[in-house]
Amino acid sequence: MEPKKLNEIYKELVSEKEQKINSATLNLSDTIVSSLVNFGSNNELLFSDKELAWVSKLKDHDVMTGVALLGFVYY
Repeated sequence: MEPKKLNEIYKELVSEKEQKINSATLNLSDTIVSSLVNFGSNNELLFSDKELAWVSKLKDHDVMTGVALLGFVYY
């Protein structure tokens, strides 16, 4: 099974100028969605992209959550 990208999973429902959610919350939600959709596949696209450096975009306790969610993918 091929890993799915975030834009293949869900649509953007709110235009950017109407968006009231901060970027840290969006990064965490993208991390959770990507991990759950690619659960147990041993393959995903969000964390493995070296140019994104995804974990460095997470803040505070979100880093621990993001790394723990990697366990879901590589279970």
